[in-house]
Order: sequence, then C-alpha cells, then structure tokens
Amino acid sequence: MSEVKYMEDYGIPIIHLLKGVLYKQQDQAWNLLLQYQHRITEYFNVIGLNLFIEHADGYAFVRQKEIPMELDEQYPKLMQKRQLSYLPTLLCVVLRKRLLESDQSGTEARTVISLEEIKELVSVFQGFSANEKKQEDKIGSAVKRLAEYGFLIELKNEKEKYEISRILNAYIDIQKLKEIQSRLENYRKGDHENEDNNDRSEL
Repeated sequence: MSEVKYMEDYGIPIIHLLKGVLYKQQDQAWNLLLQYQHRITEYFNVIGLNLFIEHADGYAFVRQKEIPMELDEQYPKLMQKRQLSYLPTLLCVVLRKRLLESDQSGTEARTVISLEEIKELVSVFQGFSANEKKQEDKIGSAVKRLAEYGFLIELKNEKEKYEISRILNAYIDIQKLKEIQSRLENYRKGDHENEDNNDRSEL
C-alpha cells in the first residue's frame, strides 16, 4: 500500500510563516522555504501577503499587502497589525536601540540581554515608582509578550536571558524608531497613569 501524503512539503514553511517568524535554526522548514521559495511566494500572493526572507540574519516572515483605501472593504485581511500599549512599545524601542548599538560596534554576532538589564533600561524612561514590585511585574509581562511575537528569544540554558531577534530591524527602521521615541517622550512628560489603555503603537 502506498503511503498517503499528509501535505505538500512546501506547506510546512507556509504554516510556520502564518503562525509567526520562521528562523534559520528551524532547519527543516527553513531549507524547504529556500527550496520552494518561488512556489511559496506565489501562494502568499494569492492571499494578499508579501514574503520577506532575510538571508543574512536568518529569518523570514509575511506581511499583509497594503490594500488601497477604495478597496479596503472589498478584501478581507488575513493578518492584522499588532496593537502595542505604552510599555511593550517602550520595550521595543529599548531593544531596537540595543540592536543598533550592537551593529555599530560590530563586536557581537548576536545581541543578548538579561531581564535585569531590561528593567534598568526601561526604568530610565519610567522614573520612580511607589510600587516597584508592580512595575517589575508589568515589565515581565511585556517581555513575555514580545517573546510570543518573536522579538525576544529566551535562552534555554541561561535563566532570564534573551537574544534580541533581528526581526525588530524589519518592524522598526531608523525613521520609525525616531518617530516612536518622540511620541513616547511626549507621553512620558504627560500623565500616563493608565498607560495600558493609552497611546498604542502599530507594528
């Protein structure tokens, strides 16, 4: 009896990409992506997605194509932009700046940061808090959220240490980094008692 094939081989990287970021370390899916790149690109074109492959940094992802305003209601969107509140947005900026510094120094093959370092960097923007434990818990939750998005990769053998994924470079270029920094600075000077509900950014 012949073996029944569950799916085409190129379906494996497609599923990974629909779920999130595909990294070079995911050997099987990455190699299949490169092998069937043309066919996979055609598939995503059919459903309105653009495929991006960063060979040098070893990751790939898909983004929704921009739909003209007059056609916006005619076509459904498969992927929605991420809505990030103040703290996760601030964390993205801190991590993106660290990546930029690492690239400029040219001394690190990958950029690793500890949870303690993240807390220190974020505290510079947040200032004094009467409830330090609550503030640390919020930062911890924001870190977990960015790890779910693939912006941070938790190191298995080193407790509370993360590699900053270079996919942040794709989501936040230099111009956008400056824009978000400016907005966050204006927001920091104002009242952000309800920071979880205010000033959301899209990524």
